[in-house]
Amino acid sequence: MKSDNQVYMERFFFQPLPKVGLPLYYNISIYQEGDESIWTIIQNKTFENHKPKIFEEVFSSDFNKDGIFFATYKNKKVGIAAGIFKTTPKGNFFGVLDWVGVLKEHRGKGIGSALATEVLNYLRMKGLLYASLRTPVYRKTSIDMYKKLGFKIEFSGHRDSAIEKQIIKADSFAPTK
Repeated sequence: MKSDNQVYMERFFFQPLPKVGLPLYYNISIYQEGDESIWTIIQNKTFENHKPKIFEEVFSSDFNKDGIFFATYKNKKVGIAAGIFKTTPKGNFFGVLDWVGVLKEHRGKGIGSALATEVLNYLRMKGLLYASLRTPVYRKTSIDMYKKLGFKIEFSGHRDSAIEKQIIKADSFAPTK
């Protein structure tokens, strides 16, 4: 049964990002017009505990398509990740590393780490000082990967409390628009 308990993690960009290489024949590509259907396919295969979603349902007005990344293997898309800007009710903004997922047959090769690093570089280049994320507590492999990328666990608890923690942190730290 799916748990609503989540881990809230954050990483400041004061420390350099680790160098993450890709195995032979793997690359990172950016979103191109028409990638919505392949994103949805990868998302639905990767996040099996989520109800099937379509691309437009996943991303709100905070979403900018230049923050969407794919991992490719011999030019076939096999992984996804997104850098999303969120806005708090007070008008502050913060960056979120979200939807990092790799098809099962390509896991264990550092592809998720490479995608996450690409998103973090994107958020840093957009002027943010830190990134946050939420992930279910049962995703131990993902949590370990995020720790290796410099994320620290700041909170663990119910999903709504984790979302509130992200907003409070952004309002206390992030520059206003």
